[in-house]
Amino acid sequence: MFEKLKVGALVIAATALFAITPAKAVSVIDPNSGLSGSVTIDPSMIGAAFFDPVDFINGDAGHTATINVATASLIDFQIQDMGQLGDAFALQLDGFTLAPTSGNTGANTRGPGATSHFNGIWNNIFLSAGSHTFGIFHTAGCCNVATLNSFEFSAARVVPLPAALPFLAGGIGFLGLMGWRRKRTAA
Repeated sequence: MFEKLKVGALVIAATALFAITPAKAVSVIDPNSGLSGSVTIDPSMIGAAFFDPVDFINGDAGHTATINVATASLIDFQIQDMGQLGDAFALQLDGFTLAPTSGNTGANTRGPGATSHFNGIWNNIFLSAGSHTFGIFHTAGCCNVATLNSFEFSAARVVPLPAALPFLAGGIGFLGLMGWRRKRTAA
């Protein structure tokens, strides 16, 4: 009997703990217009050896943004260090870290002693049809100051049909027609 009471008390305590834990908001990227604004970082993170989720996206607690696309699409992302020199960032798509395609992301943009602002650009990120989650992470910081940093997700663009695809389909159809004619003539 005493064991059942302990288990019951534990379940009630766990339920109460989860009930008072605020849920993190998730920002939604509109596929037609994108999403832009600011991210806020934890000022206590200093150095260049961490991978910390940003604290807020456009004032909402959390570090993720979701998008739902009907067809295969491409999207771009850019984030800039707008405050103290030394903040750097990483981008994840569905849990996998993506490498920036361009921008100012070198060692001179990271941590104490940085001499330039971080500006990461990720171009032509491929999204299959469905729902995807982006995560924004703070990877280097300086000076123990909370800063706002600007970001932008572009509108999603439909992946273009390769120009040669209709010719390939036509060629395969023509070969099938020729094979059918030969088979019909031989019979």
